Amino acid sequence: MKKTAIALAVAASITSMGSVSAASTEDRLMALEKRLKYLEQRVASQDEVIKEKDQQISELTGGGEGGWFQNVEIGGVVEVEAQRISPDGGPDESDIYVATVELGIAAQINDWTETEVVLLYEDDGDAELDVDAATISIADPDSIWTATAGQYALPFGNFSTNLVSDPITLDAAETVDSAIEFGVANDGLSASAYVFKGDHESEIKNYGVALSYETETDNFAFSGGLGWINDISESDSVVDHVDDGGPSMLNKASAWSAFAQFNSGAFTVIGEYVAATDSLDAYSTTEEPSFYNIEAAYNFDAAGRPATFAVGFQGSDEASAYAGGMDEERTLAAFSMEIMDGTNLAFEYANTEDYAGSDTNTLTGQLAVEF
Repeated sequence: MKKTAIALAVAASITSMGSVSAASTEDRLMALEKRLKYLEQRVASQDEVIKEKDQQISELTGGGEGGWFQNVEIGGVVEVEAQRISPDGGPDESDIYVATVELGIAAQINDWTETEVVLLYEDDGDAELDVDAATISIADPDSIWTATAGQYALPFGNFSTNLVSDPITLDAAETVDSAIEFGVANDGLSASAYVFKGDHESEIKNYGVALSYETETDNFAFSGGLGWINDISESDSVVDHVDDGGPSMLNKASAWSAFAQFNSGAFTVIGEYVAATDSLDAYSTTEEPSFYNIEAAYNFDAAGRPATFAVGFQGSDEASAYAGGMDEERTLAAFSMEIMDGTNLAFEYANTEDYAGSDTNTLTGQLAVEF
């Protein structure tokens, strides 16, 4: 009897433990199912958030290729220069300064419309960041015509150079103003006409025309052009001289320009000429001032990096009083090298002679970054 009671007690205990174990396993399975459902709900919720973010990004960028965000380009230049100037009969001068800061934004709004804004700072004494260009261009993509309105450098002169300093033709003739221009272009040949008010007129009475041509083969390239403007006294150098206290009563003096550039292999040759067709009586001269730039450059590799050596001969005639006085002769030589991607180091030596016969030697070092 005693053994039977013990056996029954053990059997009951085993049965009770099996029942508890089965109940515990069932509870764990139910808890696991609840956890899985919770995780599924979290994943679904996160999927909805991702879809919302994708939609917001799509709206921001215009919905993929062709959206406005993909059609915006931003670029700029920063130039820092160190310079030593040694004039005849005077003390030497030296300085380190930020020569140029330029930031440009261009956007292709649609197939017909393009806009561009360029902000520019130059070490010219005013220490201001100015709007150098702000244009709207409209062109039929299936036609040869284009129309441009806004502020920009008018197509009078080309001013290309491989030197550090600007050519004398730019110093004399660059004209930045607000204008409306209409042009046509086909097979490398382009022509345009423009109108602008300028700084010396109270109405829109100034205008000009430009003609250019470009062609290229496997080992030769040529670009050249002609320009005419009805009043060279609207150039930036003359306007700035007037603003600085120069003569304000200016007679109109039309001018023309011619430019040509040849590239063959590693060699580049540039020539440009600008001449007034009328006298500038306000500058006490009865002759027509003129300016020229002749430049040659050789491109080569230095330590595995692209480099350029260039020489230039520049000058003017009958321009001793033009915009406060221009150099009569300039002789320049420059070496530039891309030391890293987008980073350029250049050195330039310049000898200038004014109309009084005084020489000035200038040595310039420039570090420039383009992005």
